[in-house]
Amino acid sequence: MVFSEEAYYREVSSQFWPAIKYHDKAIHDYLGVDLSEALESDAAEVERLQNGLLKLGVYFRTLNTQALRETKRITASSLVSDLGGALSLMLGISIVMMLEFAQLAVRIVGAVLNFKTS
Repeated sequence: MVFSEEAYYREVSSQFWPAIKYHDKAIHDYLGVDLSEALESDAAEVERLQNGLLKLGVYFRTLNTQALRETKRITASSLVSDLGGALSLMLGISIVMMLEFAQLAVRIVGAVLNFKTS
């Protein structure tokens, strides 16, 4: 399974746009309204137009990315091999333990028989 993630760090900055001396031109260019005509009709509308402009620019601080990748460390054949090794170790310990119990039983029987004969 491959996993990839890209992280971009955000940074916010702002500034007043457009400058006061360019309000008329910006309103005319972007909104198609002649500010001198609007000023005669309604001063509140002119203020709303001047404060209603927004220029948004999105920039990434850096274009470097950090990629995380997840890969399989163990394959199916490796898993079977590891399980077989663990089972053989446990089985081998069990057989040795049974042989040790048999040897202990023989020694106990031998000690009892020697005790009766002496």
